[in-house]
Amino acid sequence: MANGKQCCLGFVCRHYGATTKDILAVGMPMEVQGSVQLPSWLRYRTNRCDVYRAATINDNADISERERESKIRAIFKRHGIRAVFTK
Repeated sequence: MANGKQCCLGFVCRHYGATTKDILAVGMPMEVQGSVQLPSWLRYRTNRCDVYRAATINDNADISERERESKIRAIFKRHGIRAVFTK
C-alpha cells in the first residue's frame, strides 16, 4: 500500500486471505509469503500475463477511471472474480 491506497491485486490477495501485513511492501502477488493460498494465476510466473496486465492498467495515468475499471473487471472476470469499485 502506498499513500493509503491499495492496488486491485492487493484487494484480490486479501480476498483470498492475505492480510495487510502479508502484502505490505510486496510488488506482485507471487511474492506474498506465508500460508496464504492464492490461486495459480496469481502465484506462478508462468501465468503472469493477467497479473502484469492488471498492474499496468492500474498504474496507467493516461486512461480514464472508467476505462481502467472496465479493463480490470474484464481481467478479473476471466478468473471468476467480480470486481466492484467504490469512490
